[in-house]
Amino acid sequence: MALRPNKYTSGTLSHQNLNMNKICLSIKHSCGLFALALLLSLAQVASGSSLKEVRMWRAPDHTRLVFDLSEAVTYNLFTLENPRRVVIDINNATQFDDLSGLDFSSSPITAVRSGVRNGTGLRIVLDLNAEVKPSSFTLEPNKEHSDRLVVDLYDVAAVTAVA
Repeated sequence: MALRPNKYTSGTLSHQNLNMNKICLSIKHSCGLFALALLLSLAQVASGSSLKEVRMWRAPDHTRLVFDLSEAVTYNLFTLENPRRVVIDINNATQFDDLSGLDFSSSPITAVRSGVRNGTGLRIVLDLNAEVKPSSFTLEPNKEHSDRLVVDLYDVAAVTAVA
């Protein structure tokens, strides 16, 4: 219902209407920005975890890889022969870290490859020059690190010598 100016409100009413229009536009603009922010945050949630960093070091009997992730993940790890490989499928994940900077010279790993799996997952393939026995587990975030996937590649020669 629109108010009509009369002799008591003639100058004030148009000024009030102008201010009201500005407020309505401001509210509409704020609602639009809120909706955009909500959609972007939902898209980020839908995209899943991202691989932030990969760390590697060599121990006397195994090589350890630590995949720092933006959130907890589910994964599947398996080995393939001819040629030897370890495959890590991380569900609902994307890769941000560049894996090419890792130094594999003292490890059984000769190369690492990665790619999108089934449109929403990440597949990491470790090419090997020696037989290994893989073991893996996840770690929850702490004060220093985010969620992590830890992959240990035990040297088969060292495992056989102990047995």
